[in-house]
Amino acid sequence: MSEVFINLTPHPVIVLEESCARYDERIRGYVSDGDPVVKMIIPESPKESIPRCREVTSPWREICGINTQVKSYGDVDPLPEMRPGTWFIVSSQAAQAGWKIGRYDLIIPDRLVRSADPASKSIVGCLGFSVAPELLGRASPWDGSAAE
Repeated sequence: MSEVFINLTPHPVIVLEESCARYDERIRGYVSDGDPVVKMIIPESPKESIPRCREVTSPWREICGINTQVKSYGDVDPLPEMRPGTWFIVSSQAAQAGWKIGRYDLIIPDRLVRSADPASKSIVGCLGFSVAPELLGRASPWDGSAAE
């Protein structure tokens, strides 16, 4: 089965070669050393809606004169139907909500890489993706086969 990515985030996902980033203990994350080498660019999908989690808020109290609320997140919506061979790239929050209902085809950008420019520190890409813990030992969410 061939596999494809569909990006359901509001921005392109840029996957970088692992050799172009190093782990920086000070920021507990990855930093690009010079010009990053792009492995793949996955554009946002104009045909699909961006999944969002429902917010539930309630007033709480003031802290130092600032109103503070209690916030939790509920169901994720909209989610496209599962399609064998299709991985949907979503936000971390949307993925975790989807994983709770068995949507293990949702993945999130992982090992984000920041610019080495100290003035910027903007995210320039990622080194890969993360999947639901339930997929450990499985090759895909579409069948029960073991990972290779």
